[in-house]
Amino acid sequence: MSDIGDFFTMDPQKLVRENIDEIIKVYRAARQQFVLGVTSAGSTKKVTAKQPKITNLDDLLGDL
Repeated sequence: MSDIGDFFTMDPQKLVRENIDEIIKVYRAARQQFVLGVTSAGSTKKVTAKQPKITNLDDLLGDL
Protein backbone atom coordinates (compact mmCIF):
# COMPACT_ATOMS: atom_id res chain seq x y z
CA MET A 1 0.00 0.00 0.00
CA SER A 2 0.92 3.64 0.05
CA ASP A 3 2.30 5.84 2.80
CA ILE A 4 -0.34 6.94 5.31
CA GLY A 5 0.49 10.57 4.56
CA ASP A 6 -0.72 10.05 1.01
CA PHE A 7 -4.13 9.00 2.31
CA PHE A 8 -4.47 12.20 4.30
CA THR A 9 -3.64 14.33 1.27
CA MET A 10 -6.39 12.66 -0.75
CA ASP A 11 -9.96 13.84 -0.90
CA PRO A 12 -11.85 11.89 1.80
CA GLN A 13 -14.67 11.20 -0.64
CA LYS A 14 -12.22 9.35 -2.92
CA LEU A 15 -10.88 6.97 -0.26
CA VAL A 16 -11.89 3.36 -0.77
CA ARG A 17 -12.44 0.71 1.88
CA GLU A 18 -8.88 -0.63 1.52
CA ASN A 19 -7.44 2.84 2.18
CA ILE A 20 -9.49 3.23 5.33
CA ASP A 21 -8.51 -0.26 6.48
CA GLU A 22 -4.83 0.65 6.01
CA ILE A 23 -5.25 3.83 8.09
CA ILE A 24 -6.95 1.84 10.85
CA LYS A 25 -4.18 -0.77 10.79
CA VAL A 26 -1.48 1.89 11.19
CA TYR A 27 -3.28 3.58 14.09
CA ARG A 28 -3.93 0.28 15.86
CA ALA A 29 -0.23 -0.59 15.64
CA ALA A 30 0.68 2.87 16.96
CA ARG A 31 -1.77 2.44 19.84
CA GLN A 32 -0.19 -0.90 20.78
CA GLN A 33 3.25 0.70 20.84
CA PHE A 34 1.89 3.54 22.98
CA VAL A 35 0.39 1.15 25.51
CA LEU A 36 3.59 -0.88 25.69
CA GLY A 37 5.64 2.26 26.21
CA VAL A 38 3.54 3.45 29.13
CA THR A 39 4.04 0.28 31.14
CA SER A 40 7.82 0.40 30.88
CA ALA A 41 8.31 4.14 31.33
CA GLY A 42 9.42 5.70 34.59
CA SER A 43 10.71 4.27 37.80
CA THR A 44 8.78 1.89 40.02
CA LYS A 45 10.60 3.02 43.17
CA LYS A 46 8.63 5.07 45.62
CA VAL A 47 10.07 8.33 46.82
CA THR A 48 10.94 7.82 50.48
CA ALA A 49 12.69 11.09 51.37
CA LYS A 50 10.35 13.52 53.08
CA GLN A 51 10.59 17.21 52.41
CA PRO A 52 11.01 19.46 55.44
CA LYS A 53 7.96 21.49 56.34
CA ILE A 54 8.51 25.21 55.76
CA THR A 55 6.64 27.44 58.15
CA ASN A 56 8.44 30.72 57.51
CA LEU A 57 9.61 32.12 54.17
CA ASP A 58 12.38 34.08 55.88
CA ASP A 59 13.95 30.78 56.94
CA LEU A 60 13.83 29.57 53.37
CA LEU A 61 15.01 32.74 51.61
CA GLY A 62 17.43 34.01 54.24
CA ASP A 63 18.66 37.60 54.02
CA LEU A 64 18.01 39.02 50.58
